[in-house]
Amino acid sequence: MKSNLSNREFVMLRNERKNKTLENGKKRRRVGKAAGLLAIALSIGAGMLSSCGADNMDGASTLVYGSGDYTRINPALDEHGEINLLLFDGLTAHNGKNEVVPGLAKSWEFDEATCTYTFYLEEGVTWHDGEPFTAKDVKFTIETIMDPENASENAPNYEDVEKITVTDDHTISFRLSAPNVAFLDYMTMAVLPEHLLAGEDMQTSDFFRAPVGTGPYKLENWDMGQAIVLAKNESYYIGDFRVLSESLTSIRDHLTEVMRNIAQIARQVDSGANQVSAGAQALSQGTMQQKDSIDGLVSNITDITEHLQNSTVRCSNASDLVARATGYAAEADTK
Repeated sequence: MKSNLSNREFVMLRNERKNKTLENGKKRRRVGKAAGLLAIALSIGAGMLSSCGADNMDGASTLVYGSGDYTRINPALDEHGEINLLLFDGLTAHNGKNEVVPGLAKSWEFDEATCTYTFYLEEGVTWHDGEPFTAKDVKFTIETIMDPENASENAPNYEDVEKITVTDDHTISFRLSAPNVAFLDYMTMAVLPEHLLAGEDMQTSDFFRAPVGTGPYKLENWDMGQAIVLAKNESYYIGDFRVLSESLTSIRDHLTEVMRNIAQIARQVDSGANQVSAGAQALSQGTMQQKDSIDGLVSNITDITEHLQNSTVRCSNASDLVARATGYAAEADTK
């Protein structure tokens, strides 16, 4: 059926859908972050608050992250919340106010005529194994996500990408089929190393149990089902850990709120337990009072029964006396 929408109306509707998709994505990230924070709270509790504080963050050389529900870390195919911020970087990032800020891309520009975003990448960035990060890694990552055979959860975010062009090691362009107001948000996607993943199965590769990124922390040890130990990346391209500091401050605030909610729930449980205990005590007291009443009633019934029995005996004796008296009277009349 032919559409009656003009090109302008079509673009407006498309942008509206993108805005809804972006908001849903943010909601999913918040849910994922809440789940991750709860795992942290249960596994390492208040200790995480001090180790993630913004003031002493530069001195935090090791982080322990609760990993009870992790079987792999694959940011291209899955969503894992805040752990990706520690191991990987995207071309863009979010600050503490959830605003888009530069990440691996130090700047970008948008050509409205061709609907093309061009990103200019940071120079001198290296992967955790020492290999240089380049625009080819970015192209590899987005094309991997877009490949239907990889069944990535993130693929819908890049359905507008028509062409990816690597100009040089530090310049990459994305031509879109239509304006996409969420595209800069989507470019927070963690970039993966082509030199370690080219030709690998993106679902089963061992890389995703020993990931290598460009992020401020690198994997030191993974006790599957228990904890992930991360060591500070001394070669991180942001020397002052600006983005990480803001991210961990946000995580700390969320964790504080989660632990406050847990404490409130615990108080409610205690209150409920006290109410149940008081109710049980009252019931016990009521039961004892009822037992005493029943015992008293039984005693009264016993007394009444004995009284009736005594009355019956007396009545029986009286009847005998009446009968005898009647007999005596009859004999007297006969004489």
